[in-house]
Amino acid sequence: MALCLLTFSFFFSRIGTRRELVPLVGYSAMGLNKADIGLLVSVSAVIGVTLTYYSDRVIGVMGVKKSIVMSFIITAAGILSFVLFQNMLTFALSVVLLSAGGGFSGPARNLYLMDSVDRNRYEEAIGAYRTLSDLGFILGPFAVGAVFDYFGYLSAYDMVALIIILAAAVFGIFAKSFGQRKR
Repeated sequence: MALCLLTFSFFFSRIGTRRELVPLVGYSAMGLNKADIGLLVSVSAVIGVTLTYYSDRVIGVMGVKKSIVMSFIITAAGILSFVLFQNMLTFALSVVLLSAGGGFSGPARNLYLMDSVDRNRYEEAIGAYRTLSDLGFILGPFAVGAVFDYFGYLSAYDMVALIIILAAAVFGIFAKSFGQRKR
């Protein structure tokens, strides 16, 4: 169950932050044009995909559970760093940090799911896992947009960071650790 909460928070954050807050804040606070925002979001996606390729090395060194927790700490740091941005460079660095956390977590979360579920229940587990992640896709944009509209972008970033931090803490405390994976 802790993994499902973690996955929900990841997709809530990914859609709410990278695909909604970055463009909204980029336009309204940074004065970026559509092309700059598109480039920044694309670079963010490339960073995430590139780091996904190297995630096996991180998992091999840290183990699955620790790499998940570390990736969520990096993600939360990326989200919270948006509060501190002062110019285009620091705004872009916040996006990079956010993408770095996300790039490492996907494969680790999937490995954790496979390690934690009986082989005879994979289909059921994957169904629940995907349903909760998709719920993050659905609720993230609405919740982030509403908080942004009523309380401002700093509150929206704070809300997303809080959800990530709480989910990572619940996972870190309650999720079972498994032995190192064999290569």
